[in-house]
Amino acid sequence: MMRISLNLAAFSMLLMLLALTACQPEEKTIVVQTTGIVEASQAYLDNFGTPPQGKAGRAFARVGYLPLRKSPEKLRPLPLFLFSEEEQVRQIVERLISGELLLHRESDLYHPFPDDLKVSVSSADGPITTLALTTQQSWSATDQAAAGLALAETVLQFPAVESVMITRNGAPLPHMPKAGYLRHPQALLKGEPPRRVLIAGVWEAGNAAPFERLLEAEGLQDSFVRVPGQNRNNIRIAEAGGRVTDLNGPGFRAPEDALQRLQLRLKSLLPECDAVVIGGSLPDGFPPSGLANLVEQASQADKPVWLDTSGAGLKAGIKAGPYAIKPNTDELSDWAGTPLKDLASVAATVDGIRAGGVSHVVVSMGADGVFWSSTAGILSSRVPPVSLGSTVCAGDTLLAGMLHGVLGGQSEDTVLAFATALSTECVQHIGVGDPGALDFPSLLQQTRVQPWPGQNNTGEIRL
Repeated sequence: MMRISLNLAAFSMLLMLLALTACQPEEKTIVVQTTGIVEASQAYLDNFGTPPQGKAGRAFARVGYLPLRKSPEKLRPLPLFLFSEEEQVRQIVERLISGELLLHRESDLYHPFPDDLKVSVSSADGPITTLALTTQQSWSATDQAAAGLALAETVLQFPAVESVMITRNGAPLPHMPKAGYLRHPQALLKGEPPRRVLIAGVWEAGNAAPFERLLEAEGLQDSFVRVPGQNRNNIRIAEAGGRVTDLNGPGFRAPEDALQRLQLRLKSLLPECDAVVIGGSLPDGFPPSGLANLVEQASQADKPVWLDTSGAGLKAGIKAGPYAIKPNTDELSDWAGTPLKDLASVAATVDGIRAGGVSHVVVSMGADGVFWSSTAGILSSRVPPVSLGSTVCAGDTLLAGMLHGVLGGQSEDTVLAFATALSTECVQHIGVGDPGALDFPSLLQQTRVQPWPGQNNTGEIRL
């Protein structure tokens, strides 16, 4: 499956691209510069199809299994990439138990391995592989059984392994079959193919080289329409006292045929897409009506459009009927023509937009969290207090997190909590939000989501 990110200014497009990539850790695993020839196990091919290929090096596409939270006897595959031909079994087991595969609190998977667990692997090249587990922590029988099955099925994907014996502190793992674990295909659930991301838009060819290198390194499909000119330089100065100064250089002027060329490019890409994101500011010479045309083109192809822009572009885009929009309070106030200083006024404005046919309206409100109105109802999220490093990419990260959850079919509470926490993680540093950050699980746990109106959801918005 694929989603397309379509932007009209290269810098803004790149921020959105990075945000979309950061919300899918499995794609970060796939996209590595050292991969070239990628050899996949049958388990990987069965679950995720043909692995991506790079330009140099050699890698091995394998599968790691984790149990379901509600049914520990059932296992879900996760795509993993390894780089040692001789140490594949040891490498994949260590990655599985290390906590590297971060799971958010609402995930249907769980990690049954104790924090201090150590595993030694013997007989990895023979027909039987023994995994010796050592831990001093208490370990429930359910978790031991789930961990044993997960480790066994992960190792059994290697054809040379016929069975897996597991010991814990020198004794056989309780409830393990006498002959060890054999393949149990009835325990294995089907995996979802990793999502691919492509990016298109109007791109200035004059200084495209560093961005082209970034796209290649991230394994993202470059579908830009090249035009003459230079991408603008944006500089943000953050002072110790908290003052932030933005110095935004002039952008390029889009040629008269830019819209037509972009529409032709989009027409060829839409059949492959699950969703379209249109974001960024309008370049000089690109009319707001052109953005509306792009929204209509994708919508007519039955592709949900997520719109993230401002000013005249937002006004024209809303009239074109996107599936979702994500303004901040300033952008929404500008659209409404009046300051929106409390949640009641935000809600009233959003109601008017929803009445016009927009299914989802997501309003980012900085330190006051996120307001999300959809066909399922209205939710608001509250964020934990954090030290502000940079707000650049926070909105892009939020939208990426929302899209990630919605396309994944997650519950509304889960979607909003994850996206809000990811955006909160983003503002602590320069760059997009990182779901692999050490403090992300804590931020996710502290994020509060509840229906609106509700307690503690009124009052002034801090702008």
